[in-house]
Amino acid sequence: MNLLQCLAMKRLHTPLNAYPETLRPRERLRTNGVDALSDGELVALLLSTGTPQQTALDLARDVIEQAPSLPALARLPLPQLCRLPGMGVAKASRLLAAFELGRRSALQSLPEQPSLQRPDLVAAYLRPRFGDLNREHLIALFLDAKNRVNGHSIISIGTLTGTLVHPRDIFREALQHNAHSLLIAHNHPSGDPIPSSDDIHTTRRLIACGRLMQMEVLDHLVIGRHSHYSMREHLSLWSDHAG
Repeated sequence: MNLLQCLAMKRLHTPLNAYPETLRPRERLRTNGVDALSDGELVALLLSTGTPQQTALDLARDVIEQAPSLPALARLPLPQLCRLPGMGVAKASRLLAAFELGRRSALQSLPEQPSLQRPDLVAAYLRPRFGDLNREHLIALFLDAKNRVNGHSIISIGTLTGTLVHPRDIFREALQHNAHSLLIAHNHPSGDPIPSSDDIHTTRRLIACGRLMQMEVLDHLVIGRHSHYSMREHLSLWSDHAG
């Protein structure tokens, strides 16, 4: 067991200069690479400083204990983080900014060319990227004639209660990607994937626009944290517009 683990078990607030230099987060990053650092060490680097009573490592440990997991910590609102002793707006903002950069990086690095034949495959493809976001994100996946993704676009980012979208925003992007068809998906920050009346209304509009443009909207999925809802599987919206 190393010194950091011993200190964590004993809950000691030890001055950072008491740590061997080789165990200090910044030195460990330089020597071993960023992937060698623990969650606490990464958070400590973001916080940068502690308090007269706590090192940055001590403070990082206290912050991490506020949530059962890193995704849950990332969902904590700024005021709640600011209430922690030693945090304040500056430290809390840096932490939330780092989480947000990680989310955006994941969303922008969706792999191209998977074949998405079923709603569960679409959900599995998207959930790691935006199933845990605390605001609604609406994304369009642009497919070729073999249902392979050849592009995607985040159409809108909304609030905790909804997102605004216009069909022209989606189909403009679809034309730029030379899409044969498209899939629409958005997350529900509550974790409950049941669509709202606004979700259903938006889907009806998109289906109608797709028929006019001869570009089928194959499905609209709502992604929750642990489940998903396929409107095509559960609702009769597509048959409503048949013919």
